Amino acid sequence: MRTQALEKDTRLLISLAERVSSCDPLLASSEAIQSRQGAPMEIDWQMIGARCAFLIEALMILFSAKVARDFLLLRRGYRVDQQLVEHDNVAASVDLAGFMLACVLALLDSFVIEGESLVRQASSIAMTGLIVLGLLAFNGWITDRALLRGIDDQRAVNEDKNVAVALVRAGAVIGAALSTRAAFGHPNPWEICVAWALIGQVGIIIMAYVYQWISPYDDLKEVSEGNVAAAFPLFGVLIAVGLTVEAAIYGESVEWLSELIAVGLYLFVGGVLLWVARALFSKLFLPTGDLDAEITRDRNLGVGLLEASIYVALAQVVNYFFT
Repeated sequence: MRTQALEKDTRLLISLAERVSSCDPLLASSEAIQSRQGAPMEIDWQMIGARCAFLIEALMILFSAKVARDFLLLRRGYRVDQQLVEHDNVAASVDLAGFMLACVLALLDSFVIEGESLVRQASSIAMTGLIVLGLLAFNGWITDRALLRGIDDQRAVNEDKNVAVALVRAGAVIGAALSTRAAFGHPNPWEICVAWALIGQVGIIIMAYVYQWISPYDDLKEVSEGNVAAAFPLFGVLIAVGLTVEAAIYGESVEWLSELIAVGLYLFVGGVLLWVARALFSKLFLPTGDLDAEITRDRNLGVGLLEASIYVALAQVVNYFFT
């Protein structure tokens, strides 16, 4: 009986190990389970070395993005280290944190490893990284010109220490990162990926306009005056729309017209849900209060943060059921 039980347990362990190896390419590629006679597990050290090299390259790309951003700010007369340490500038910290998080979100799902040699694969990663970072830089430009129109956002962040402006900038770049990783998440030709990423960024800006039209107060005026409570909902909207656009454009590009119509429908539904969500939020969470007064008059950070979380949560629910 003991022998039979031991054999049964051995077969079970072997079966479990085979399932693990089938899920992990590092083990599966080297056939971790050589035989059923208890042969030692083997790991593909060459693949591990390649992955470590790719990790180092990715970290170098992230570091290069920060250095390039610091250089552009230095040309405007702002040193990042001084803003963070000497001036204790929270707005600059929020702006930098949003940018670095966006870089990670956009890059990790966008890397395309092509070619058989390690050099060609590393070159492919570098090329993808440069394109993605260029798209995020474009987002900074379009945010300044279209979304924060009439506001010198760099001056507001680095001189006025305007956390509200920094939050909107962070929301815009994170939303752009979500749409960018969806555009590059499938092995389409790079020019198609860039086109979809730009379409996603334009869609995010359009939906930000829709929200500004829905809200009864002047969002840009409140943000320019440093009202963080008014910046939180716009921050949530930008991320929520980024999630929606991500779900809409992810996948292989086959039929441009039908896919553009699908993206338009996603954005239309998102706009309707924004209006419904704002009305329901006011009725359900503030039945005896005035949402607009809490945001503009009282500058209630808690209410603004809660409204932002509602938009992000709603986007996740919609994407789950309709994607």
